[in-house]
Amino acid sequence: MSGANLSRRQILAAMAAAGLSPAFYQKAALSADGKTLRVRSYADIQGLDPAFRKAAPDDDVMRNIFVGLADMTPGDVWKWKLDAASRLEQTDPTHIEFTLMDGLTWTDGHGAVTADDVKFSFERMIDPKLDAVYKGDWEALDHVDVKDEKSGTIVLKAPFPPLWNVGLVFGSGRIVSRKAVEAVGGKFDTKPPAQCGRYLIKEWQPKQRLILARNPDWKGVAPQFDEVQVIPIEDEKTAELALEAGDLDYTWISPSSIPRFRQTPPKGGKITVKPSLAYVWLGMNLEAPPFDKL
Repeated sequence: MSGANLSRRQILAAMAAAGLSPAFYQKAALSADGKTLRVRSYADIQGLDPAFRKAAPDDDVMRNIFVGLADMTPGDVWKWKLDAASRLEQTDPTHIEFTLMDGLTWTDGHGAVTADDVKFSFERMIDPKLDAVYKGDWEALDHVDVKDEKSGTIVLKAPFPPLWNVGLVFGSGRIVSRKAVEAVGGKFDTKPPAQCGRYLIKEWQPKQRLILARNPDWKGVAPQFDEVQVIPIEDEKTAELALEAGDLDYTWISPSSIPRFRQTPPKGGKITVKPSLAYVWLGMNLEAPPFDKL
């Protein structure tokens, strides 16, 4: 992807840091200009609690405002990389040791990110009282041992390879503040009680846009953009028009538009076609007419 001042590699790295890697979408048309990135999401956020997120748009935002021990590496091969962890090692089939990086702090006065926050975040996913929607991502978890403020061990009931490409790297692996979440009753919706990420939520206008701004307290590698504007546009064709008009820097497009965009891509932009791992299914109510006669 080429832009006004940034290389394609820089754009991809920045989008990965923002949790918006084009590897997660079947089709992607990208462009960037300046220090603000305007991206299309197919829906508005519905829930930012990792245990109760609704869809991919929630996951995208969570990867900006929360950290995990690991994250996905952008590109054509599914790999993981360190995120909030300075060390993450599977020492045997059922034990994964971790150490948090220095300088991770929660917003709103909730202090440093600790190994106890990791324990709380992962164990709440399998808490039967909470009944998390995504509890299956951590079904092999037995518990998390805390060694000290910054390190501990994830203990599994049995070997579980999917943990490395699902549980640890997607929404279910995001870390939340024990202190902050318990203070609001144990769960939350679209208003996180504490954030720790490369970006923080600056503004949310439901069904219009969500603005993410750089976290001034972030001690890791600085994100490429000062601000990310996430604009919910349900219709792909409408998003394509917005891209061509210069109102968007990034969107995925409909399959029928791929030939046209390949022939005449947006000015300064390039189309990239990626295979998808997403499942699309159609369900019919066989008890309702006229399907009851099938």
